This record gives sequence, structure tokens and C-alpha cells, in this order.
Amino acid sequence: MRDRFRPGALFSFYLVLSGAERLLVEFVRRNHRVIAGLSDAQIESIALMLAGLGWLVWLNRRGGLERAGGSGAALAGT
Repeated sequence: MRDRFRPGALFSFYLVLSGAERLLVEFVRRNHRVIAGLSDAQIESIALMLAGLGWLVWLNRRGGLERAGGSGAALAGT
């Protein structure tokens, strides 16, 4: 996947997915609620997801998420 996507795209996917996972886990845990019924960890998870989504949108507007010439041919050799 590293050869297919532009630099930063996989990390932004990671931010979105790990933020979503952490947000769901924090609903099970008992933490002190801070704002709007959410804990600190849930707010941080939402911030990570928004940062990752913002980065993905920015990358997509600046030429797409795939590398130039990223037809997937580089993946055939792995």
C-alpha cells in the first residue's frame, strides 16, 4: 500500500481509523465526562479523526491520494 498512495495518505487513514477505534473503546470505559457528555479521550479521538479527514481532503484536492502513475503495477512484484 505504501507504493500505491502518496506520502502522508496512509498516516491520515491511520489517524481516522485509530481515532474511531479509540472513540468506541472510550464509550465502554468509565471516565469523567468533560464536555457534552464526552470524556477527554473521546474529545482527543474526535480531534484525531478530524485531523486525518482534513489531511485526506487536502491531499485529494492537491492531486489525489494515489501516487502519480500509481496503477498498482508496483504491487504485483510483492
